[in-house]
Amino acid sequence: MQLTIAEMFEVGLHCAPVHPESPLFYFFWIALLWGVGVQLLLHKKTKRPFIRWSFILFHAICVLACDIACQAITGWDRLSFLIFYWIFLTILIGAVLCTLVFFFMKRKQEKQ
Repeated sequence: MQLTIAEMFEVGLHCAPVHPESPLFYFFWIALLWGVGVQLLLHKKTKRPFIRWSFILFHAICVLACDIACQAITGWDRLSFLIFYWIFLTILIGAVLCTLVFFFMKRKQEKQ
C-alpha cells in the first residue's frame, strides 16, 4: 500500500503540466483555471463563508474519495482513479490559490 500521490509520480502525472505535447497538459491547465475561476466567482458574488468554502470542501472530499478508491482497487482500474485524483487535486490547488490571494489582499487592505 502506498500513497496515491506517490503513485501519481510513478505514472508520470507530475510531468504533464510542463510538457505541451501531452494531452494531459491541457487538462491540467483547464482544471487549474477552472478552480481559480469558480472560486473567484464565489468570492466575488457571495458573502456567506460556507458558500465560499463549499467548492474547496467538495473537491477535498473528492480527493479523499479517490485516495480511498486507489487504496482499495487493484489493477488497471486504479489508473482512472489516479487521473480523477489528479484532476480534483489540480482544481483544489487552483481554488486554494485563489482563496489565498483574496486572503492576503484583504489583509493588505486592512493594514492600510
